[in-house]
Amino acid sequence: MSGEMTEFKITTDLAAIRRQVIDANFDEVEAWLEENLAPYASMVVTEDAIPLAKGHLANIRKVRERIEQCRKEAKSAALMAYAQFETKCKALTGHCDEAIRALDDQVKAFEAAAREEKLSALRAEYDAATDDEIRTYCPWERVLDARWGNKSVSFESAAGIIRGRVEAARRDLAAIREIGGEDTAYLLDVYRETGSLNAALGKLRALRTIREENARRAALLALGADGGKDPSAPLRSAQDDRGLPQSASLTAPSEREPHPQ
Repeated sequence: MSGEMTEFKITTDLAAIRRQVIDANFDEVEAWLEENLAPYASMVVTEDAIPLAKGHLANIRKVRERIEQCRKEAKSAALMAYAQFETKCKALTGHCDEAIRALDDQVKAFEAAAREEKLSALRAEYDAATDDEIRTYCPWERVLDARWGNKSVSFESAAGIIRGRVEAARRDLAAIREIGGEDTAYLLDVYRETGSLNAALGKLRALRTIREENARRAALLALGADGGKDPSAPLRSAQDDRGLPQSASLTAPSEREPHPQ
């Protein structure tokens, strides 16, 4: 685009157009209608007068149709000047739209390429900061925030967030191994599925509560003090729905399934 931009402007005096009024014999027709239609407001139609009433209806409809015809003619005439103006305006905006599409497509292609390049570089940062174990329990898809591809987010900021999340995952895994005991493998599976240390610890608390109740009931059974209550009765209904391993179900020690490895 060269030279000073030409500004589009209307050269017709619109004030003159706004002052134009399409007139008709409104007063004359309104007076005639009031005089001739007033009797119909209180007219009672009997069965014998139906043909006469239909004749009146036909006459009234003819008057109405003529008024509507004139209204449409006036509207068409008033819009004719605008219709020509609109057509010419759309031809001009069409040229603009064609140029916009040509440029916008290229700009968007460059922006998309820059976005992908940035995200690829951030993936490289993630790969450099992780090993196979971290990639298993804290995969790139869970770490990634699609907004990092935007120009408003700096590369350094996003890379810092990635490193922080990776380190947090390492601490979570270390905590699970430290306190998980025999349930470590199961808790690691929970963490791999949820990415949440709190979710894994919640499962651990549930497991330990169930085992403590198992032990209590087993002790009561050994002492013969359970009052005949079945020690294998579940502490809660539908334990499997909690996603706990079978070894945590409330069964007597001799019936308990081995813990999954």
